[in-house]
Amino acid sequence: MQCGAFADTPEDRGLCRRCLEQVPRLDRHAVCEKCGYPLPVAGIAGCCPICAETDFPFDLARAAGPYEPLLREWIHRYKFDRQTGLHLPLGRLLAAEYHRTMAGLDFECVTWVPLHPGRLRERGFDQARLLAKTVAGAAGRPLRRLLKRTRATAAQSSLPLTGRNANVRGAFAPTRACAGLGGALIVDDIFTTGATLGECARALLAGGVERVYVLTLARVVLN
Repeated sequence: MQCGAFADTPEDRGLCRRCLEQVPRLDRHAVCEKCGYPLPVAGIAGCCPICAETDFPFDLARAAGPYEPLLREWIHRYKFDRQTGLHLPLGRLLAAEYHRTMAGLDFECVTWVPLHPGRLRERGFDQARLLAKTVAGAAGRPLRRLLKRTRATAAQSSLPLTGRNANVRGAFAPTRACAGLGGALIVDDIFTTGATLGECARALLAGGVERVYVLTLARVVLN
């Protein structure tokens, strides 16, 4: 899907700025004020049907683009083909979304959805942590490990939507660094149903964080 142009800078690492600009924005019409899900009619404000049925524990979530062929291919190359250099241009995409929609939020640090140690050994790198590092730099906030996995879980992508909440329930715990934090921004690659990110937010709140925000590369838009 890449255009084959030469990179403008070493940070482009396989995705030029022109290709990144092709990713459609979710807020080209109207989005849910809380979770950022695109609403069907331009000009409608307020809550989406998903938030109407789900009490997400985070305060706000936004994504850089929809989980459609362009962004999906880049994420798969990054995560599964181990093209780790893609964390730089994909991180810039996240940083641009942060500046566009989240720069005014009140939080003290950036964190990420951690891999289980076994999965980390298998993959060789933590894709969310690399992305979060770029966002932290763009936001001018420190990157802190606020979450840890308490058990291994099946890959969410292998489960039906109805089984994802149970799969991750209790799978995360806060670290001591959560105590006394006013706000934290969680970074991950994909927001599908919100089960994983919701569970992470619950863990952070239980650990003492007062406000939790979410930023992902892609958001699955259901038909």
